[in-house]
Amino acid sequence: MDDLTGQRFFEDGLRPTDNMLLDAWVVWDAGWYLDIAENGYSPDSLNCKTDGSGCEANYVFFPLYPVLIKFFGKLLGNNVFAGILFSNMCLFLSTIFLFKLSLFELGEKKSLGVVKYLFLVPVSFIFSGVFSESLFLLLLILCFYFAKTNRFFWTGSFGFLLSLCRFVGVLAFLPLIYMYFKKICFDWKKIGVDFYWLLLIPVGFVLYMYFVYLLTGDFFAHFKITMMWVTGKQLLLPTTHLLRGLFSGNVEEIFNVVYVLFFLLLFLFNFKKLKFEYILLVLLLTLVPLSTGLQSMPRYLLVVFPLYELLARVVNKTYWDELLSVFFALLQGFLFVFWVNGFSIVY
Repeated sequence: MDDLTGQRFFEDGLRPTDNMLLDAWVVWDAGWYLDIAENGYSPDSLNCKTDGSGCEANYVFFPLYPVLIKFFGKLLGNNVFAGILFSNMCLFLSTIFLFKLSLFELGEKKSLGVVKYLFLVPVSFIFSGVFSESLFLLLLILCFYFAKTNRFFWTGSFGFLLSLCRFVGVLAFLPLIYMYFKKICFDWKKIGVDFYWLLLIPVGFVLYMYFVYLLTGDFFAHFKITMMWVTGKQLLLPTTHLLRGLFSGNVEEIFNVVYVLFFLLLFLFNFKKLKFEYILLVLLLTLVPLSTGLQSMPRYLLVVFPLYELLARVVNKTYWDELLSVFFALLQGFLFVFWVNGFSIVY
């Protein structure tokens, strides 16, 4: 594992384990997570273009997931197996709390439908890989579950961990703050001690930025390397990226555009069915990453759980539900073959 730099494990005959079944779940960014778990963070950039663009560095990845891989890897004696097991454990817990959270708004039948679509969306197999998506999803759901039950100590605590999991985790701070003020009827005089637990959410993010500063000497190094990760990556209006991708002639970009547009249109035509905090969450977790480009957008959308609630609400007729379920399942199987073999249509 010493040569891992986040590239495909199948290049040059390199494999993470001797087990083909395990290897199927260790592609793309899994290499970076495993490298951090084994070797820690490095200030060095890798794979830079001669003009200084297109650089990569492992501090672009937030620390919570690789730290937990290392912890469970010590217990199990194998970081790859630990990562797969831990991801699936988080996925299992996510389904339980997503169901419980959905019950606040929906009946039991539709709440089960929310969980069903979590498993059926075409790239949901990523939840079982050595990726941070399942951990992020669990922490995000827990934040909203405890906010719904007015237990803001736990909301802030899990939010702190959420902001140490991925950059967009800190964005959950805004809808959660809204939920708190909704609870006190937007009366500033009713702000209590429990409000201050929510401030733990941005604290986690700032702590990691400070760590990156100590590592590199640049407080904004994470953002700079993020924008350099793909040559030509630009901060633009989401619509600009969608239009460029649609007419790019590139199969991967066109697929990403179609995938994103499906869920954006689902949201735009049905957002009134969601609570405002969920509307805000969908907008933040979709438009912020989309503003930097189309790369990995299907994966980024995986954790936007209110979209599954919309699917469960909108697909009312049994035959449409069955048709969409079959279509999603077949597409998921098709995409899984590409993902396992390291093709960048899904990564």
